Amino acid sequence: TLGATHSELADYSKAIEYYERTSDFAREMNDSSRIARVQMDIGVIWGRTGNHIKALEHYQESRDLFQLIRRSNNLNLPEIETNEAFSLLQLGRYDDAIDKGQRTLNHGGLLLPFKVELLKTLYAAYAQKGQYRESLDMLERHMSLKDSIESESNKKALYHLEAKYTYTKQAFADSLETAAHLKEVELEHYVEIAQARTERNIYISAGVVLLLISFQFFQRRTNRYKLMMKVKEVDYQREVLYATINSQENERRRIARDLHDDVGAMLSAIKLNVAGIGRRLAALTEGTDPTTPAIELINDTIGNLRQISQDLMPPSLEQLGLNAALEELAHKVYQATGLEVETQLEPLPERLSPRVELALYRAVQELFNNALKHSGATKLTLKLQPSQQGLIITFADNGKGFNPEEIKSSGHNGLGLKNVESRVKMAEGHMELSSKPGEGTIYRISVNSMRLAVAA
Repeated sequence: TLGATHSELADYSKAIEYYERTSDFAREMNDSSRIARVQMDIGVIWGRTGNHIKALEHYQESRDLFQLIRRSNNLNLPEIETNEAFSLLQLGRYDDAIDKGQRTLNHGGLLLPFKVELLKTLYAAYAQKGQYRESLDMLERHMSLKDSIESESNKKALYHLEAKYTYTKQAFADSLETAAHLKEVELEHYVEIAQARTERNIYISAGVVLLLISFQFFQRRTNRYKLMMKVKEVDYQREVLYATINSQENERRRIARDLHDDVGAMLSAIKLNVAGIGRRLAALTEGTDPTTPAIELINDTIGNLRQISQDLMPPSLEQLGLNAALEELAHKVYQATGLEVETQLEPLPERLSPRVELALYRAVQELFNNALKHSGATKLTLKLQPSQQGLIITFADNGKGFNPEEIKSSGHNGLGLKNVESRVKMAEGHMELSSKPGEGTIYRISVNSMRLAVAA
């Protein structure tokens, strides 16, 4: 529906407007089931905007209607109650959130995705209440169930990919064998004809010509099949590469989210608990707070955790785009090393697809790492500029340089350069390398973004 489309685009005011129209139409048709569903969707949107009081009002209306209908679609009730528990948590009504969540958790119709979210809400509510044993139990169940779902999903994806490749490869192999057999029979037939007409030279010559033509045709067809097999092999390798990199990025994203949401929340709860103990000890002894060093250590740990989470999946890339993420990356390199880093990042007319943005960001990140490890440079330069076909990224250092031909002839292309090339291929781009000993190195990445999907 239009409401769902605008909700996915984060245009929540438009989404609510269209959902309200749908609700009005359903009321005219006296369709209680549809009204209940739409009210639940509106509640979800209010929750996304942070207005959880409004969200609870719509959840209540939806739940009342579903209970009134009393049909098999009462399976919607666990979904509503899961959303209600989350809104109660956000409003600070921790006891209500725990009560709602525990009752919903025991519901037989609760689907696994909602169970994962409900466990996450419960562990956060228990943590806020200071019930850390219950909170830890919910966190362990949440992470175990989520890992189980994600592992099963990855297994299915890899199984389908492997099955697809095996079937295609076997089909081409069978076709090649059949063609070879047919041509072998034809060759034998032409030889028999030629032998039977040995007394007539003209027919012998014609048979030889026919044999040559048939052989050439067979060779050409065989070569065509071999070429098609090679193309399929390359496509399969590319799919495996894309699947591997996507799996790595999904794992990075999951770990970063878990570090920030789960471990970070627990560390904050521990910090509050230790601070409370310190205040009570200081009041009893009328001296300094003995937990101050521990709190400082926890603060440092939370800061390091936040930095690791941002390095795994920079939020600026998803929220602000490629230019902002590259600017932030260059600034971090300067802060960490003190090297002069010059950036010239021109704005792009449109945002690229998330897959292309992430691939280009990882490629530039690897170029920074290679330069810091091997170049011995004192200055790094990063440029991004739009072109008529798409965009061009230029990365240069004034380091010691090297001979690219010697690297290629030695067969040692370096893991760093291979990682860069893999990421550029993910973006369907092309990379050129220019370097001489003593004259630094220049990398030029060009991407035809006009041919790629861009973010709306």
